[in-house]
Amino acid sequence: MTGATVSATPVAPAEDRPAGPGPEDAVRGRSTAPRSGTARSRTTPALLRLCALVILLTIVAAWAAAWTSATHRRSTVHAIGTRTEPLIVEAQQIHAALSDADASAAHAFLAGGAGSATAQTRYQASLSAGANAILAAEQGQTSPADRAALTSISQQLPVYAGLVGEASALNRQNLPLGAAYLRDASSLMQSTILTATDSITTSNANRLDRGYRSATRSRDVTLLLVAAIAAAIALIVTQALVLSRSNRILNLPLLVATIVVVGAVVWVVASFSTQRSDMVRARDQGFVPSSLLSEARVLAFRADGDQSLSVIARGDGAAFDADFNTAMTWMGFPPGSRPASGALTDALHAPGASAVAPQVSTAVSAIEAYTATNADIHSAVAAGNFPGAVALVGGPSAAAFGRFDAAASNALAASQQRFVSGVTAADHRVRDLAALVTVLALIAAALTIFGLQLRIREYR
Repeated sequence: MTGATVSATPVAPAEDRPAGPGPEDAVRGRSTAPRSGTARSRTTPALLRLCALVILLTIVAAWAAAWTSATHRRSTVHAIGTRTEPLIVEAQQIHAALSDADASAAHAFLAGGAGSATAQTRYQASLSAGANAILAAEQGQTSPADRAALTSISQQLPVYAGLVGEASALNRQNLPLGAAYLRDASSLMQSTILTATDSITTSNANRLDRGYRSATRSRDVTLLLVAAIAAAIALIVTQALVLSRSNRILNLPLLVATIVVVGAVVWVVASFSTQRSDMVRARDQGFVPSSLLSEARVLAFRADGDQSLSVIARGDGAAFDADFNTAMTWMGFPPGSRPASGALTDALHAPGASAVAPQVSTAVSAIEAYTATNADIHSAVAAGNFPGAVALVGGPSAAAFGRFDAAASNALAASQQRFVSGVTAADHRVRDLAALVTVLALIAAALTIFGLQLRIREYR
């Protein structure tokens, strides 16, 4: 048999082959080996989840800043409008009514007999108005110090009325002791009762000033802007990441979330700005003029009582004359001198007081006439013409004072109304702001989660 002989190398059976990885096994090993923690954290889904967490945290921070600021401002403005401002007005009403009562008591004593009927009626009406204002203030939300002051007024007012009643009874009998009782009554009113009302006005004015500064503080806006900028940066960076990893130019939910965050911040900052403007208007056009006018009225009543008491003293009223001059100087009309800075003159030139300028101008003209008449009264007393002095007090002086009081009262009421309207407007600016930012924050958070979850699902 002819042919080539083939030499073959023996092949071992499969079960006898040495174990070792083949090429296909190497590929399989690379594809199935578990990734390390660092590698997993660099995957796109992991980065997107991290971005979602950062965005949510910044949205929560922005919401907390906006909600806290809006809630604080609303509660502060609401407290000013419902507690502080009413107490200031009530204290001013108490002071003015009781000052008027004191001046009217002196007028009634000076007029005597039938001529005192009008002044006596005004005294009773003013005393009753003061008592009603005290009762209203006691029923309001007052501090312990204010309640103590109101209690002191309530306790001393019957004592004052008793002294005035005794003075009137002695005066009807033409007994000179009546003048001493009237002086004691006026001293009690000026040094004790009205001083207590001043403490209420001062404490609530200070509370109002603190509330104004707290309700318009700039740090609210600063904190909100910092948190909002952080949220906007997180949203923008995330959208850039989505673009680089998925080549998707637009992620609509994230874009809308960004718009919602920016819009919410703009809305809140604008609300805070307009609220501050309303508070400034309330302060400049309401509280400042009303405080000055209220002080001017109180000083005028004090001077008017001093005028009558000086005439009653029949030439021995130097102390009342000095107090009259002090009150008029504090009003801005020092006797014998040109007008200067004082409660009434400052009310005429105060910023934002232009709306009540006509009434204040009328009050200024009237008080100048009143001061001129007082000089004539002094001359009559110095000449021993007491009937003439009494006639001047009940005639030209009373008429000029009546014009002043009417004009000042109208200006005061208008200023108080402007203060109330300004505070009310400021309250409306932030009344529903906390609820609004909560809803918008939830919308932005939901859009963020939804938008990123769409991208994450693509990698499953």
